[in-house]
Order: sequence, then C-alpha cells, then structure tokens
Amino acid sequence: MINGKRWARTAVTAAVMALAVPMVPNAGIVEGVASAASPAAAARSMTGEQVRRKQLRKAKITILDTRSSIDGDVIDGAYNVTPDLVSAWAARVPKSTLIVAYCTCEDDGLSIQAVEALQQMGFKNAFVLKGGLDAARAAGVPMGRLAG
Repeated sequence: MINGKRWARTAVTAAVMALAVPMVPNAGIVEGVASAASPAAAARSMTGEQVRRKQLRKAKITILDTRSSIDGDVIDGAYNVTPDLVSAWAARVPKSTLIVAYCTCEDDGLSIQAVEALQQMGFKNAFVLKGGLDAARAAGVPMGRLAG
C-alpha cells in the first residue's frame, strides 16, 4: 500500500504542477496575482480631430457605436455593434478595413473591448475613438443616423 499511496501523491503533484500558472518576472502581476498569458496589445486610439480630418479627406472609415442602448446622438453612418457581437460582425468585413469604435463610457470601456477583439482577429486598422461621442461632437464629426 505504501507504493500505491506514493504513486497517488506523485500523480496529484504532477497534475497540480501542470496546472500551475507560469510566473513572468514583473509582468502581468496585479496585486500579487500572476497572469498566465502575456498582456494583450493595447487598443490603439484616434482623436475626434483625426477622425474628422480623415472624413474631410474622404477616407473610407467604418464607425462602430458599441453601446447596448442608444438614446440621443450617434455618429452619422455608424453601425451599432456591441462588444459581444463584434466577432459575428467582423466575419463579414475585410481585415484591411479602417474601423473606429466609440461609446459614451468615461473610460472608453466598450469601444476598447471591441477594438481589442478586432485586433485579436487580425484587424490592424481598428481604433478606439478617444473620448467617445463627446470627442467626435467637439471635433465636428457629423451626427446623424445609424447605418442600415
């Protein structure tokens, strides 16, 4: 029986070690908790002024309104695509598309989630509209209706 117990203890130890989170010195640690994966690339951003300049130059921009409920202004021609629907929406869109996502969160949270998801799917030209709808309005980006 001693050999049986030793084998069981060795098997449990091996299983626990296989599940252990690898530690990366000084990376991915928040309040003593280590992250197993490397941090995702930060979502790139664009200002309202940059968006407006691109519009004035007639650049093709696909704009995503990432809010789950919309009341009030929207950027003219934006698509309402919440972060949980980004994957399905992106399946029909070329990866080279210039995409700018916005919301009305103080921290741009919903648009950051959407852009990070797009980046993970291989979209290289996906940006957060820094400051969201307020920044767009202040820069003179036209308000209007949602696309479709």
